Amino acid sequence: MIFNKKSQVASTLTWFTSTLIIFFIMVLFLSACVFDSQAKKVSSGWDDVKLEGFNGNLRSQRVLSNLLNTNFELDGKNKTLNEWLVLDLYNMDPGTKAVLREKIREEVKKVAEINGGKICYIFQAVSGIEKDLAEILKETDPRGSGYVASFIEKSSIQFGSYDTDYVDPRGLSFIGEVENKLLNRATSIVLPRDTRVNVFGFDEGYYQKVIVKFYIGEC
Repeated sequence: MIFNKKSQVASTLTWFTSTLIIFFIMVLFLSACVFDSQAKKVSSGWDDVKLEGFNGNLRSQRVLSNLLNTNFELDGKNKTLNEWLVLDLYNMDPGTKAVLREKIREEVKKVAEINGGKICYIFQAVSGIEKDLAEILKETDPRGSGYVASFIEKSSIQFGSYDTDYVDPRGLSFIGEVENKLLNRATSIVLPRDTRVNVFGFDEGYYQKVIVKFYIGEC
């Protein structure tokens, strides 16, 4: 009887210790999950899609995800928008880029029409530039603003619900302010490119990336 009691005590202590260890492991696992959820990442070779600062609404996230997986045919080639964007936007043929821009716009317009009512949207894809475009232009010396504006235009694709092609030049400043407000509410996604070399031919030591911002919703 005494032997059995000692065995039971030893067994109880063993289980008690094991329970504490399991509990501690679970706490570590949950903590790691919470930390990891702050920077979501979906990996699949060079088609990595890193989600950074998902501060947009769920509609913007859903629509942008669908857009990135939508196929667009350009110059006889059929690729997803994700694949087109991680190519060299800076050296992309201006005509091809214009066609891609309009194809993306048409897809976004379809979503806007389905939702009905007054709805605003803006799409911006920038390759090789991590700083906010509006801030870059503000900080640029007027003497070099033309070159900087040209560089930004070649490195990006942007459009919004306000079509600036048919707006009086005096209203462009107002539209710019509106679009910047929409961009502040946009979902942001970073698409890594398969190169460390920037548009000037220098190896920056890290993979180049395309930053995509998108918003669709209330104006």
